Amino acid sequence: MRAPFCEILRSGVLGLFLALLIRTTPGATEITLYVDARSTCTSGCGSSTSPYPTVQGAINQANALISAGSASSATVQVAAGVYREHLFIFPDVHVSGAGAASTTLDATGFGRSAVIFAQGLTGRPRRNFSIDGFTVTGGSGEVGAVLDSVTGGGMYIYGDAVVTNNAIVGNVLSGRLTDWLGAGIFVAYGHPIIAGNEIAGNISTPPKAGGAGATHGAGGGILSLDSGSSPQIVGNRIHDNLAQAEIGRGGGLWLRGGAGTVVSRNVIYGNRASASGGGIEIYGVTRLEGSLIYGNSAGTSGAGVDLLNGTAVVTLDTIAGNSLTETTIPSGSLYSTTGAGLYSENTFPPPDNTPVRVTNTLFVGNSVSSTGAGAALFSLQSYPVISNNLFDANVQRPATASDIGGDYNPAQVIGSSGNLALPAVLARQPRFYDVTVLAGSATSLMVQDVTRYHVGDVLEYAADGIGRVLTAIDLASNLLTISPALASTSAAYTLLADWGPSATDLDVDFHLLATSAAVDTGTNTDLEPVDLDGVTRPQDGNGDGAAVVDMGAYELPTPDQDGDGVIDSLDCAPRAGSVWQMPEPVGDTLRLSAGQGTSLGWAMVAQANVYDVYRGVIGPGGFTYNHVCLEAGSIDTFTQDPSLPAVGQVFYYLVAGASRCGEGPLGSDSAGHAIPAVQPQCVVVETDSDGDGVLDLDDGCAAIPTPSQVDGDRDGRPNACDDCPTAFNPRQTDFNGDGIGDACEDSDGDGVLDDSDCAPGVRHQHSLPPEVPPGLLMLVGAEGRAVWPFAEQAPVYNLYRGAIVAGVPWSYNHTCRTPALTVTEASDPAAPPPGTAFYYLASGTNTCGEGPLGQQPGGAATPTNGSCPSPFSDSDRDGILDVSDDCPLAINPGQEDRDGDSRGDPCDNCPAVWNPDQADTNGDRTGA
Repeated sequence: MRAPFCEILRSGVLGLFLALLIRTTPGATEITLYVDARSTCTSGCGSSTSPYPTVQGAINQANALISAGSASSATVQVAAGVYREHLFIFPDVHVSGAGAASTTLDATGFGRSAVIFAQGLTGRPRRNFSIDGFTVTGGSGEVGAVLDSVTGGGMYIYGDAVVTNNAIVGNVLSGRLTDWLGAGIFVAYGHPIIAGNEIAGNISTPPKAGGAGATHGAGGGILSLDSGSSPQIVGNRIHDNLAQAEIGRGGGLWLRGGAGTVVSRNVIYGNRASASGGGIEIYGVTRLEGSLIYGNSAGTSGAGVDLLNGTAVVTLDTIAGNSLTETTIPSGSLYSTTGAGLYSENTFPPPDNTPVRVTNTLFVGNSVSSTGAGAALFSLQSYPVISNNLFDANVQRPATASDIGGDYNPAQVIGSSGNLALPAVLARQPRFYDVTVLAGSATSLMVQDVTRYHVGDVLEYAADGIGRVLTAIDLASNLLTISPALASTSAAYTLLADWGPSATDLDVDFHLLATSAAVDTGTNTDLEPVDLDGVTRPQDGNGDGAAVVDMGAYELPTPDQDGDGVIDSLDCAPRAGSVWQMPEPVGDTLRLSAGQGTSLGWAMVAQANVYDVYRGVIGPGGFTYNHVCLEAGSIDTFTQDPSLPAVGQVFYYLVAGASRCGEGPLGSDSAGHAIPAVQPQCVVVETDSDGDGVLDLDDGCAAIPTPSQVDGDRDGRPNACDDCPTAFNPRQTDFNGDGIGDACEDSDGDGVLDDSDCAPGVRHQHSLPPEVPPGLLMLVGAEGRAVWPFAEQAPVYNLYRGAIVAGVPWSYNHTCRTPALTVTEASDPAAPPPGTAFYYLASGTNTCGEGPLGQQPGGAATPTNGSCPSPFSDSDRDGILDVSDDCPLAINPGQEDRDGDSRGDPCDNCPAVWNPDQADTNGDRTGA
């Protein structure tokens, strides 16, 4: 599972905003000093040819020049490399690395924050300083800078710093004080901008205090302490941070926001807090908007979002798959866990509670423990305004639906104020999210409840994108066994995703599909200018002429460059209107005829503009796939192979569809296993066979000039070569070969189009026969005779017989007694043995196949226990097989049937009245 990452700095508006913040004094003297870890310079350093060997050396020189009035500001330009130091950045100094992937600041062993932003002794205002383009790691925090606290492992900010495009990872607070705050970033005071960073794997885990006190771990990723501060936290990826303590809060973020605090368009996932706020804990004033918050966990409340006495707006967020793990109900409480998606609590009841508004948000697949409540949203004395949100698949584990709890019951929220409880319909999601609760081994995972899992499911650990098969489940210990093994032992409180059986694509995707109820059902009262992808909001996603914002972090974009009805972000060929996904398999339609060489033909398949043909050899030894490309980029569904196999060998052939999206699968073998692709695959030359200016790979009519590629039904076949230009039929099936597709032709005139008709050439048949109507009787006589009513569309019948034996438990055991009957009766001269009774079942048969044998008392279908054979007989010799003949015992080659009841006129006891059962109560051969 690769988490979506919003590249926030691609926005020109934000880029300009940052530039204005960094360059505050137009026309003033600005200097640039250079740093390179490989430099041996000891004096006169700072030029591009003689750079400083350390970053702090350049910062100190820049600060001295600014303090002396020789410069108004300075940029310290740092070359790629590893810098083993910690930094103190003064106002008016901007430190710029060569990119987080190649420039590392490693503060391991210094016992300090890796980066400190502060005034120092300069007396200058605490603003106009920044860091960009570094991996910042190894920091352990400032001890005692805040009373009884260790703070700011990666960064300690006191002022209006700008922190952009960094990877702040692997910083671990340490010290002997009781409160460990802000392992990644600690904001002591100011109005910093924190944008476009990855903040991950930072840890705040103070040891137990002992005695009456308790340790606090808060803000594994980011902590903002002062209510006078207002950080702007925008477009970051904040994941796998930990706040684990006797009281652990805010695994990803802990914010005591002042007016103007904004958390916008971040991806917050896989974080853990031992108490509350696994993703984010908010106090004070904060606007949480446009963010994806998923797969976080906490002990008791707010696995995704936790609000305490907050004046908060939560809007346009996707809050999904967050889990609460505590199972013990505290004394005086009703539940062990509350509000896995969002928890909001106020110390004071109305009217003294602070206002909270929750709008335009998706709550999907969040879960509380079996003793919890309000898996999506739980509020306590908060009474938030809740409008235009969608709730889907939130559960009290293992599987009890649980959306709302606390101040409101579900009926007060769902169905009012635009709140919906409907499927979210997201692009790609696992069956469910979970979290480990204890460490395991490299092949085992410990979870809280295993009853949701199934052997054979594909599990993903720590969003690593690797599928591992669940091979065993231990119900007693809640242990899951997986294969292949992890690289190391599994850890506690790590994100798990169950993708169900046989999953191969683990790339999680929270985008809305066009059929989602969240499209255009938000409220424009709470808007943000762009979504997590930078797509403008709102858009008219449902095409009704009104642009209404979508619920969640992603807006369904209307851009569709090729006009194929599939948005560009989900279209593998966004500039080719004929394709938008990989071709489907050719399957078993491949046909071969041999003579002087071999002719091959196959059926057209959806999303294939050309075809690649492969040939392999089967020899006298053991078989392995060995096919190689025979023809690349065939624009039709035929090919010739003039070669002949050597004596003792046989050729085998495979065909795959291809398009701009790539080559489709080669199909499956008889055991259902995918046939392996070969390397190298066929290489399709960029050719325009019909000279219309559209390359074959992009051309839905590669053999017919179609420069405009107009495709009225959007099936990937332009009108010029579409055998049904007004009906969606990408496979272009045409059973009778008349050039009119099955999707728009009713060849037999029975009122059912050919593509929905299992017998398109038989006028009185279009589906399997229904169950034979009630009334099967066994007539008493020397030779038992079974009779039954006619069934619609059934000219032929099969009779089955089974036995009921006294003293033997009942089970169906019937076998075929008489197949292919052209009448609704049959004789059975056999007599059951003593203590045994026979039972009989009849089924109708036609061109489409055999109909059902009826239903069991509980409603389940009666099993067939093996079908009767299907002889190809023509009893009346009129040239029409019995299974297709509306009068199998009367010659009627024209198959006349005036009343359309599937009984031909020569054998219909009411030829002018529809009566498919041919009921005749008095036996006079005239229908009742």
